[in-house]
Amino acid sequence: LAVHSLLHTFCVFTLLPLPSLRRNYKHRPADCGADRYFDSSRLACAPCGAHQRQSAGGSSCVCEPGYRMVSNNDGFSVSCEKCPEDMSGVTQDGWNCIACPKGLTPNGNCKCPNNEILVERSMDGILLNEALCIHCNGSEQSFSASDASGSRCIRCEKTFIQVSKSCDCSNPNILTGGLCFLAQEGLPEVKEIIALWLCFELILLD
Repeated sequence: LAVHSLLHTFCVFTLLPLPSLRRNYKHRPADCGADRYFDSSRLACAPCGAHQRQSAGGSSCVCEPGYRMVSNNDGFSVSCEKCPEDMSGVTQDGWNCIACPKGLTPNGNCKCPNNEILVERSMDGILLNEALCIHCNGSEQSFSASDASGSRCIRCEKTFIQVSKSCDCSNPNILTGGLCFLAQEGLPEVKEIIALWLCFELILLD
């Protein structure tokens, strides 16, 4: 049964985009709308349950913002429960309600300012009643900044450290492509970039 379902999913997402095959099917994930999901076993749209919406991939359902999951059978059978007013946020995994002192994202999760990481549980895994936004220390010795997901502090890009001795690339320094350059140095010349690229190519060939 699992193999059968996987084959259906492969056909839906790999073959259906082909114009010659698409016209033979009535529905695709994009055709189902916000309150339905694409059932790959039937190649048709199916309704999501109460307080649910289509997932980002379109092949399952997720709880609406402000609702936590009570049960989840791989997205095909989901039960949702409204969070209380004083804990209106939903944890990143979708299973718990939590207070979000610094606001909510469009998906109903807690949000934190730039260079702060979101903490929902203590070190031993106990869920906090209120989410924390922890500032990453970018000063010397630490040189840390939040990663792209905002979930942990990591060492900041080395050009930031070299130029500003911190994780900040403010004026008059130049920030471009995620790298920090001294203002008096300016941006690298095109010929320098080409030379670096050729070096990398030679290293890869070796």
